Amino acid sequence: MSHYSMLERLPGHILEDITLDADLSFLAGPPTTLCSMLRVSRTLYETLARKYNPVLYAHIFRGKFDIESPLRRLGRRVLDASALADEVIRRFSCLQRVKRNVYSQDQTTDATLTTDLWIIYLMFLENDEKNIHQLIDYGQVHLFAQNFVRLGGRMHNHSDESVWTVDSEVNSLALWIFWFTEYCMWSAS
Repeated sequence: MSHYSMLERLPGHILEDITLDADLSFLAGPPTTLCSMLRVSRTLYETLARKYNPVLYAHIFRGKFDIESPLRRLGRRVLDASALADEVIRRFSCLQRVKRNVYSQDQTTDATLTTDLWIIYLMFLENDEKNIHQLIDYGQVHLFAQNFVRLGGRMHNHSDESVWTVDSEVNSLALWIFWFTEYCMWSAS
């Protein structure tokens, strides 16, 4: 008698289909079914983990993010399954940090913040429909951007009594993101 559960005995492609159907039934947010399935057992982990199954992660990327603009810009050779698998993880990690608003006032030069702002900026530029749902509905980037640029927020020089902003890459990206979010919120109403 096998010590594997019924779920573990399913063929890999069936497990992938179950995971994809569940995770793509909602556009906004990370693949929570996949995250849960990875924790069930070593067998499921070895079937569904990014290391063993980058194609599954590439399918999740295509289902949750816009792909046409990056394809035109970078080409199919660059955007293979492995690259898309890495990117889906990178984007959701970024959006989770922004959603939790983990950046404190004194971390405006933090490399992770700069990288996250570039990711968000490019997602706005590449938006055909799906990216905006991830940015606004899941990542709540509009709230992050408002807090960033408001008077007394991270963007301003707190050592000076003036309200002038500090000229930096981070602040430039934050202003663009603020503008994108304000435009999206205005055009949606």
